[in-house]
Formats: sequence, structure tokens, C-alpha cells
Amino acid sequence: ESLSTINEQINRMDQLVSYQLQRAVSPETSLISRPIDLEPLALKLIRSLEKVYLDKKVTAQLEIGAPCRFVGDERDLMEVLGNLLDNAFKFCRSTVRLKATQVVSTTENSQLSICVENDGAPIPATEQARILHRGARADTSQPGQGIGLTVALEIITSYQGKLSIDQSDLGGALFHIEFPNQPFSSSPLR
Repeated sequence: ESLSTINEQINRMDQLVSYQLQRAVSPETSLISRPIDLEPLALKLIRSLEKVYLDKKVTAQLEIGAPCRFVGDERDLMEVLGNLLDNAFKFCRSTVRLKATQVVSTTENSQLSICVENDGAPIPATEQARILHRGARADTSQPGQGIGLTVALEIITSYQGKLSIDQSDLGGALFHIEFPNQPFSSSPLR
């Protein structure tokens, strides 16, 4: 099973590198916009990360109001949530939580709010802006290159979204994403 997990992670990394190269070459044509149910995608990422961080015995909590949908390129959402959840798992003591709500502001638009948080150490206010820059890292004791948050922020910004960092009521870091002006429909996806 561990070989399968390693192969799955290698394939994911290969897909992410290819995807980022595609975005760099033609960012305006690489977007495939469609409604994506947040819950199954988040669950898939969490299940993968539970395997990667099996030794930590992380408890993952998923609190998603139904229906929560992101309208955009599924790869963008995977990249953003993958980076934030990976960091949450990496730096938690034992608990990671993803919460999401969708607030309908008009009959056609809504705001999607996603929080990824953990029970690890909080990120000091003096570090919060700095860690969003390429190559910057708050904790150098863990492996990493310091590009994940920068990539996530670039993607979020490309959807006119916002990313903020705060302290979670779990005690650790809380990353809050807001995607405004999301087209909304309560109809089931096909």
C-alpha cells in the first residue's frame, strides 16, 4: 500500500508541474470553468493526505454546507486545497479541519468561503504576509520549498478571491479563502 501511495503522490506532482507549466504558457486559455462540488474533491484530497501522514494519526474534520460549489477549473481548486491541506496536515499536532459555506447574495451569484485550519502552532502576525511570498517559509524544520502558498494565492487572486491568515479556535493556523461572484445553482450536478 505504501508503494501505491508513493506512486499516487508522484503522479500528482507530475500533473501539478505539467499544469503549472500550462498555466504559465497560456493562463487565459487554460481555464475550464464549470461548477465543481467541493465535498467529494475535498474528501479525495483528505483521504490521500491521511495516507501520506499515516504515522501522525491525524483526525480530519470536514464541515461543508450543502451545496458548496466552486465555479472554475477543477485543477485550480485541487491545487489550492491541496497546498493548504498539505500544510495543515504537515504542521498539525493531531487535527485538521476544512469548513466551507456558500452564501447566496443574489438569485444568480454567491460567495464561497473555505477555511482550512489545524491545531498546530499559530502563524505569528509578523509572519503572515511574508509566508505568501515565493520561497518564504514560517517553519524550516519541515521539508518544503516555500512555493505552495504563493501558487495558491496566485490562483485565488485569478478568481478575484482573497486569502487571509488567522489563528484557528483549534489553536493553530487558519487559512480563509473567499471566492466572490460565484454563479450559483442548487440544481444537482450531472
